[in-house]
Amino acid sequence: MKKFIWLLMVSIILILTSCNKEPVPEEQFSTYVKLWNDQKFEEMYDYLSTEAKDTINKEEFVERYKKIYSDLGITDLKVTYEKPKEGKERDKKVTEVSLPFSVSMNSIAGEIAFEQDARLTKEEREDSTDWYLNWNTTYIFPELKDGDKVGINTVTPTRGDILDRNG
Repeated sequence: MKKFIWLLMVSIILILTSCNKEPVPEEQFSTYVKLWNDQKFEEMYDYLSTEAKDTINKEEFVERYKKIYSDLGITDLKVTYEKPKEGKERDKKVTEVSLPFSVSMNSIAGEIAFEQDARLTKEEREDSTDWYLNWNTTYIFPELKDGDKVGINTVTPTRGDILDRNG
């Protein structure tokens, strides 16, 4: 009887491990959004596509986010993404998808909010396939281009003369 139970358990384990679940871009992006909300920029970099990693290295990516968020006094960062409610079957041949997300935050210049579409690409890495983000600078701010700098300049106003009606 013990041999039968042991054999049954081994069979079940083999069956479960042989079932290879197809990666889902929505799950991968949800994880990325959670990391972004927690401002774990080093870990976010691991979710970038090869194409994105060719345009920015990890140190630049992390430093850019940290510097911009620090210089602008970003607080209350909230990146939201809602998974589709319907479990629509995706064609396995699809290698790129676009998923909408929203960002809102407070800064020393006031509230900032925008919506954007994230592009994810299916890639094979180290004998496994998953979805990776085709990141670009517009995910930080929609108007931000490569090479642009973000900063705040303050100008001290000069007080005007206060005169009576006789000058």
